[in-house]
Amino acid sequence: MKKLILLAGLLFIITALAACGDNEQSTDTADNEGNESTATEDENQNTDTEKPEDKEVTNGNTENNEEAADIDLTKLPEYSPIKNHIDLDAHHPVVVEDNEGKRIILFRNEKNQEKYKSIFIKEEERVKIIDLDKGEIFNGLLK
Repeated sequence: MKKLILLAGLLFIITALAACGDNEQSTDTADNEGNESTATEDENQNTDTEKPEDKEVTNGNTENNEEAADIDLTKLPEYSPIKNHIDLDAHHPVVVEDNEGKRIILFRNEKNQEKYKSIFIKEEERVKIIDLDKGEIFNGLLK
């Protein structure tokens, strides 16, 4: 009787291990296929849904982007926390991204080194200011 219970237990364990092994392989394959299709869909969406109001500077060159060079920070809702945490006389802003969801601005010093980053989440009206050397220095709501 003990041998029968032991044999049944071993068969159960072997079956469970075999099933888990097959699941992991099929899950990995499915994940990889899903990632590839998601990446392709994301690329298609980015090209199809890119809107004219989406401004993005990928290389950070302000000379070729008049909008980034001519930004008037005083008209932005996040201006107050920015002026309280960043010396705007010593740093010039470069808009990296401005779309429906968020606006990211990099602040560069006179040597054109990136020193600060502000992230404005529009729906939440949340502002994050990051000192690129020291880390986050402000995270709050405008309301």
